[in-house]
Amino acid sequence: MRSPAGTTYTDGAWHHAAACVGAAGVKLYADGVLVAANAAVTTAENTTGYWRVGGISLAGWSNRPANDYFVGVIDEPAVYAAQLTDQQVA
Repeated sequence: MRSPAGTTYTDGAWHHAAACVGAAGVKLYADGVLVAANAAVTTAENTTGYWRVGGISLAGWSNRPANDYFVGVIDEPAVYAAQLTDQQVA
């Protein structure tokens, strides 16, 4: 994962990543710090199915990475029914 400022997270340490969507827009956090946001996106896609954590087919993406799966360890994924505040994520 790379932040807009160019910081990389491939240092072998654990990092906290969070994404939230709601009335405040969609927000992406790394280690409790807001690194990207889009106020125009206020709802998630309305779909049925199940959550996939760590991989999904990225076929058709113009900037598709070499691997469709997260390379690393994922611990304690969570889904909340409401958008978290900046303070809650931190």
